[in-house]
Amino acid sequence: DPLKLADVISPVSPLYKIKSIIDHAGVKISDLQNIDIAGGASPAANIQYIQVENFFEEAELIVSLAIDAGGQDRVAIVTNNRDLINLCEIALNKYGYELQNMHGKSLLATKVAEFSLLLAEAALLGDVKKFTALIKTPFLFSDMVCQFDLKILRRPAIDDIEQLLEVVDASEDQAIKEWLGNLWKPLSTLYDFRNKKAQFADLVNVHVGVMNALSDDLWGGEDGFAMSEFFREVIDSANNLGIIESEYYPDLMRQLLAPAKFFPKVVSNIVA
Repeated sequence: DPLKLADVISPVSPLYKIKSIIDHAGVKISDLQNIDIAGGASPAANIQYIQVENFFEEAELIVSLAIDAGGQDRVAIVTNNRDLINLCEIALNKYGYELQNMHGKSLLATKVAEFSLLLAEAALLGDVKKFTALIKTPFLFSDMVCQFDLKILRRPAIDDIEQLLEVVDASEDQAIKEWLGNLWKPLSTLYDFRNKKAQFADLVNVHVGVMNALSDDLWGGEDGFAMSEFFREVIDSANNLGIIESEYYPDLMRQLLAPAKFFPKVVSNIVA
């Protein structure tokens, strides 16, 4: 049986009703280009029905057709298949194009969200691996991070943040002591909540305060602005969540971030 267009278009799409009517009439996709409209040429005259073996071939084909039509003001790739969208994005990147995903970009997948969660996990869980990942993010990375990695982090049996601080305190490297001291001063304000119950609102406010103290580059760009808006909304409703165990805070923030989307400005003429 031929593929029914109405079956693969979201019911909320403005095309759904039209395609349902076409489907009900028993018209095949392959016959769409042969439809004639009295008084003029069919608007479907340029529609092609092409079969491919898999999503990878489909993505490559869609991208090549979109690039060939690049002289137009706008090229749209309309699909509700998220896997196909992701494959199209990979294929477009090979040609130097960027994809504007009309479904929105995941806030959780941004560098600033990653920084935020690593910070919460390092401080509230005392996790050395998360702390290591935190200082290696673009927002904190420096030559001192390399020195710290070589001289301190590669030592065996450093299991938590407290032990890490003891190792650094016993070190004779004053440069590393000073660097970590400057880093730890704001971090310690969130670390002080570790293994305690606290108001969710207090945790959020301190969390944001530490982020501000550690880097001036977090809120720039579209993802940074989206993250600041996310925190603004969380702070506005934080009192409703009451008191929580601080160890659950990182997971709770991850759950709040998971559905959050933002919509970057148009950067190319390829739209999904």
